[in-house]
Amino acid sequence: MWLHAEIAEAITRGFQQEVDRLRLEQAINGIDSIDNHDMVRLVASSAATDGFGAWESVRFPRDDEHAGSSRPGRCDLVLTPDGLPLEQSRSEPTLFDPAEAVQPEAAFWLECVTIRQFKPEGPNHAYTRQFLKDTRGAIERLACARRLVHKAVLIIVLGSDLSVLESDAGTWVKVMVDEGLPIGHPVTRAIEIPDSIGNTAALIMLAAVG
Repeated sequence: MWLHAEIAEAITRGFQQEVDRLRLEQAINGIDSIDNHDMVRLVASSAATDGFGAWESVRFPRDDEHAGSSRPGRCDLVLTPDGLPLEQSRSEPTLFDPAEAVQPEAAFWLECVTIRQFKPEGPNHAYTRQFLKDTRGAIERLACARRLVHKAVLIIVLGSDLSVLESDAGTWVKVMVDEGLPIGHPVTRAIEIPDSIGNTAALIMLAAVG
């Protein structure tokens, strides 16, 4: 039902369209200046443009396994097929629930992490720490949601050299696997971006979480 390559392609197309729009407008700030909240919105609009339903900041389903858990209560983005609505998390159905609502177990749950080598104020000295710590946290949040079947971490890495980003991505996979985190090998896509603050490439990584 869910093809990771198809989702990655949809997001990449949306990013490329946004890059082209900003270039046409001769915007001072590029896509790498977008804050994390707006980056999730861009991912959502990219998926929606490609026909997916895209639902931001969705509460994780409650179940007994998560009782008392300290994990954050909301997921960055949930996708549904064919633009269908997502079934709301409540104990009893109501008269006004959409007839074709997608159950949480059938939807695709995404935690999004954006990492920049260069920020508007200069080099990002926390780049390595964010690459490891922020993504680890996203993976652990998804892994705790055992009721969910389709879930992945989306990592957007912005930097000055695509070959370096790809090398960092390979190192990241090895570190996560060595730590025993339940990830699959990521699907990756890349685009060039205009150099406005030092970043010239965007690497989009989609890694399944078990």
